[in-house]
Amino acid sequence: MDIAPTDLGAYYFATVIDESFYDAGYTDEMIMDYIIRSYGIEFTYYLNSSYKEMEVTGLLPSTQYYAIAFGIKDGTWSSKMASEPFRTLENSSTDAYATASMDNYWFGNDLVAYNPEYEFWLSGNEDTPLMAALDIEFNGSAVGVYYKVWKGDLSSEEELLLFNNTVNGGTLQNKGAAANFMYTAYDTEYTVCTVAVDSDGNLGDLSVSVVTFTEEGTSHDYSLFDEYFNDFIEGLYPELTMSPAIMSPESFR
Repeated sequence: MDIAPTDLGAYYFATVIDESFYDAGYTDEMIMDYIIRSYGIEFTYYLNSSYKEMEVTGLLPSTQYYAIAFGIKDGTWSSKMASEPFRTLENSSTDAYATASMDNYWFGNDLVAYNPEYEFWLSGNEDTPLMAALDIEFNGSAVGVYYKVWKGDLSSEEELLLFNNTVNGGTLQNKGAAANFMYTAYDTEYTVCTVAVDSDGNLGDLSVSVVTFTEEGTSHDYSLFDEYFNDFIEGLYPELTMSPAIMSPESFR
């Protein structure tokens, strides 16, 4: 997205929405209200000044979208909504593939006892006391992956629905990037979905796995956690990339 605001000092919000908003009868004002309600008063993606080639991820092939932007002030919209329609290209066949695993996980209290500085990252997670590393393995054609972790066993859900929601609502990670962390809980099933991307932007097949964390499987290799954590911290500040904030007026979970 190239964004050129008329007031370089004003704050605004920009993202991509799909055509279902208009199919459902939403006006521009209703769309802006919906986005603000969804995010709450504290936006995480306030922008100002101009941007060139800001990457927006999470788009499906052969789909009608709208690039939008509108001013933000005092927790509400402050301008008309600028809108530019576009359609994504068809997906070409690719053998790009990626799978995810969470074999390495640690109990938060153990990590804090090992290093009290980790308490900052683990506080306030009584319902999800585990810290699990999400490892992704890529084949030769994959240069990136969309991944999404849901609570519960969703393996029986329709494959196209899982595919679309992994791309729409998932996180895009480049090959070679540090593993991310997930807050999880014992004896709870989680569904991990991945969709790989090749160098031309084509999407590969969906991979689905269901994992459960047990006390017996808890890692006590704290030097390994240090390695994961240091790599994670080093990768916290990527170039400006936005996953679409609002893709459609319905949500999967």
